[in-house]
Amino acid sequence: MFSVPFNVSAKNGKIFATHTDPALLPAPDVELLFRGTNWAGMQSHGCPNHLTWHTFEQYLDRLVVDLEMNLVRLPLSAEWINGNMAANNYICGEYRHMPTLSVLDDVLARLAARGVFVMLDMHTLHSDRNFPLWCDPEPCDDASEQAIFAAWATLAQRYCSRPNVIMADLFNEPRTSWESWREAAQRLGDHVLSYCDRWLIVVEGTGCNSNHGCWWGEHVAGHVTQPVTLSVAERLVLSPHVYGHGGHAYFSHSSFPDNLPGVWGGHWGNVPALTETPLLLGEFGGHWDSCEWHEGVTGSMPEDCTDDADTEAWHHALVAYLLNMGHSGFAYWTLNDNSFKTGGLMVNVSSNRRKWALLRQFPASTVSSLEAFWREDVRSPLTLLHRRRRPAHHRAPPAMQTACRASVASMRASAATAG
Repeated sequence: MFSVPFNVSAKNGKIFATHTDPALLPAPDVELLFRGTNWAGMQSHGCPNHLTWHTFEQYLDRLVVDLEMNLVRLPLSAEWINGNMAANNYICGEYRHMPTLSVLDDVLARLAARGVFVMLDMHTLHSDRNFPLWCDPEPCDDASEQAIFAAWATLAQRYCSRPNVIMADLFNEPRTSWESWREAAQRLGDHVLSYCDRWLIVVEGTGCNSNHGCWWGEHVAGHVTQPVTLSVAERLVLSPHVYGHGGHAYFSHSSFPDNLPGVWGGHWGNVPALTETPLLLGEFGGHWDSCEWHEGVTGSMPEDCTDDADTEAWHHALVAYLLNMGHSGFAYWTLNDNSFKTGGLMVNVSSNRRKWALLRQFPASTVSSLEAFWREDVRSPLTLLHRRRRPAHHRAPPAMQTACRASVASMRASAATAG
């Protein structure tokens, strides 16, 4: 896997790959589509969780065989990267007592061997909690930002040459204004690109104060009037987060779930059409009719999910929306089966099997088909995807398509007025 060198680019609202092998004939850009998941743990324990419940290869089989996914988003901590501390928790299994960067070396190599692309995600500054800002302590200045800048320098220098590592998610769910985050994202993104200009720079959203409440990291609409600009062209990817387990008024509206395209369009869905910047959901999730989180054990944690809303209808609406809008893909939260709030993918129960089938409806580019195309073993880029026939109920209904068009038109008008 990953035997043909290539570059990735972000342009015209899409993500593309182009080979750079001088021994091969020139080939057109090929659009990349991503069906992926988050594999949490390295941000808190220095290793992917939970390797005492399942082996690494069992997780990979779920990822590659059952879900046919081609992307893993790996949440990381600046503290673990900068300190290169040993992963000493028992849940690290085979990686226990190994330095963090040695663990990451091995994880990336094993994912590459199975044809899986990787997005590195700076999820937090310290392992004990999520931070609202990319600095500690506040206010942000050169000294308080040093940890995240140093961590990204380490990652970019160490992994730039890894062919399957193609994206750097700068910071997880900043809780500030778009103006403040935009300025920081430009500086941090340019810092990463100074070490590795082949990576795509992933910028999440902020919260919002619109009539429809936002999840942390969801609101990227500020990019329409105040765009993020990087020192290297065609490197920017927007990456909102969105969840389905309630908490906002639109979930209880009488028009739910038909009202969702209008909500999503205003927060993130229409931005690629207005800015030509591609969009990939960095997190989404929610349990369905079960909150089982490990081998039949139901929620006994403080964050017990048994009273949360069933999100099956929400999931179907979101996948239909992503397909209808032509976005670049997603990374589901999470592969781990202790994600009781958001519906981890590892547990083999009936509700999860239905979820697996739904997620597989979104196409995913395969490395083997990409390389065969570049070597001219196939004639059409249409064969480059795990392509499934989309059932009629996954096509956006007419009302949703109308709402999408209306939302885009409204956002265009707002952008023109602001300009």
